[in-house]
Amino acid sequence: MKLDADVKAFLNAAQASGAPPLHEMPIAALRRLGREAKAGMDVPRQDVHRRLDKRIPDPGGQIPLRLYWPGPIEGAAALPALLMFHGGAFVLGGLDSFGNSARHFCNSADVVVIDVDYRLAPENKFPAAVDDCYAALCWVARNAAELGVDRRRIAVTGGSAGATLAIVTCLLARERNGPPIALQIPVLPSLTMEPEPDYASRRELAAPYYGLPRETINWFAELYLNKPEEARDPRASPILAGDYRGLPRAMVITAGFCPFRDEGMYYVERLRAAGVAVEHVCIEGAAHAPMAMAGKFACARRGVDLVTSALRRWL
Repeated sequence: MKLDADVKAFLNAAQASGAPPLHEMPIAALRRLGREAKAGMDVPRQDVHRRLDKRIPDPGGQIPLRLYWPGPIEGAAALPALLMFHGGAFVLGGLDSFGNSARHFCNSADVVVIDVDYRLAPENKFPAAVDDCYAALCWVARNAAELGVDRRRIAVTGGSAGATLAIVTCLLARERNGPPIALQIPVLPSLTMEPEPDYASRRELAAPYYGLPRETINWFAELYLNKPEEARDPRASPILAGDYRGLPRAMVITAGFCPFRDEGMYYVERLRAAGVAVEHVCIEGAAHAPMAMAGKFACARRGVDLVTSALRRWL
């Protein structure tokens, strides 16, 4: 296995830039850089039939959502729905992070997309993000008829931290007898908050060259959790859940040079052992950060296409 040439050039340039690691930067500066770097990172923008910004009630306040429809609701058959949870280590990102991808899924897979602006750490610690994502699922199911959604065909997806939230939302829906989820599509899921998890990819790839060293991963975890002991909670570390029976069909996407690769593969193995239908694709030449840049890297665009294909086939 070797790095894709364009990914390697990106990592080499980042290494040569001398920029400080993420964990040495102020959070406000990180968020500002993320907003400034957004141009050209996502897939090209598409027009959709309708877009709506909405706030829904939640015990923690109100959750902003952004909804996209591929066509009119009136007189049309109910469509599948896709809840999107953005990445950003539970600290970064928002509704503008992957808005073009949301539009792409809406049009290309003919689904109603609900992008969830869950609360971020450190202002809102665990389990605020988890609670918001589950509340959004319940709201969509309750309001399915008004939204033009078939509540039997709801999918969840996200990248990195968003993938973790997608998996945890599936676990909560099962445990709480909540709305049924038809499909989960975690992309590069980070499945444990423990500081020294025993996965080879964490030991070998959580290094400065690959852009996400162990110190940065643990710093984000410290920002997210109230106390270290919460890393043992399956809502924070879903790989610690005792049983995956009854979870929805899955498409799991990992990357060959991502530090979360092996825990994602272990998740696939455990789903299969629990009798869950699962498809796994490892994009071998990709690293973690480039997989969030579908406007720049072919490997990331392949990830977008895999999500689209799964939605078309299974919803």
